[in-house]
Order: sequence, then C-alpha cells, then structure tokens
Amino acid sequence: GALGPTRMNYPRALATVDIGPLPALRREPWVVLPQVLEGRKGARLALEAMRHTPTDVRMKIFGEGPDEPALRRRVAAMGLADRVEIVGKLPRDEALDMLRRAAAVVFTGLCEDGGCALSEAMQLGLPVVVRDHGGPKELLDRYAMDMSRVARVSPGGSTETAGAVAAALPRFARR
Repeated sequence: GALGPTRMNYPRALATVDIGPLPALRREPWVVLPQVLEGRKGARLALEAMRHTPTDVRMKIFGEGPDEPALRRRVAAMGLADRVEIVGKLPRDEALDMLRRAAAVVFTGLCEDGGCALSEAMQLGLPVVVRDHGGPKELLDRYAMDMSRVARVSPGGSTETAGAVAAALPRFARR
C-alpha cells in the first residue's frame, strides 16, 4: 500500500512542506548508487559491501566520471557482474525514475560536504543507506522525518564500514 503522510523539511527553504501520502509504488529488488564516479564518492566501498550481501541484492550505479573504467573492471574482477550494473550517465528524468523505483539509495561518500542527491532521495521519500558523517550526517540530523527509511552506517575502517553497509542493504532490497 501507500506510505502514510510525510512532512519534508527542505534544506534551502524555511518552511516544512506537506507532500501528502506517497503513492504505492512497486519497488524493484535493487539499490541505486547515484554519483560522480570518482574516488571520494565511495563506489569502491559500495562494491566491497556488495561482495558481502546476499546474492539476491542487486545494485545499479549511475553517473560518470574518471573512475568508471576502473570500476567496471573491479565489478568483473570481484565476480559481481551479475549483481552490479554500471548504467552510466542518464538524462535527469530517467535518473529520477530509477530512483523512484529503487528499493533504496546508497550514499557511501568518503568526504562529503553536502548531499544534493541524498536530499533529493529524502524529498522523494526513498529509503536511504548513508555513511553517517559530514554533510550527509547533518542532513539526516536536521531533515530526516521518517527514520524507518534510513540506515545510518557509522564510518570506520574500510572493511568494517563495507560490512555495515552490506548488513544494511538487505533491510530494503530483499522482498
């Protein structure tokens, strides 16, 4: 069924806006990693997490950047080609459609000051898995209204953090 009424605080506005009940939407059995494909965004951490998730958890990565060829090679080398798809850059309407259908949106950035994509995902009422530090932590602290849609992952060493992300993903992606 539909998710109940939701109130969203927009980071750049002073008002809280009622967006009403979210329509029932069939979520796909995959998570999305939307980002510029560069080291500081944490795609390698997300891939390491995928290595440790149940095999029915899938991931779609969209975006472009200098690390794309290396990430494609890494997906193949890790044996994740049947579970991780690097989609590349998408037109905005297609990206938003993919976001709306995703089981969750993943944010594993290593050094984030802001969080535009996280803010957009929260405004759409999407479940999010977030490395809890910097700008994303501040966004969650100030604006997350429904914590049942949030999995906060405490930053730590790469192995520990990847394990925590891996543990969080099935919460949303397995149906």
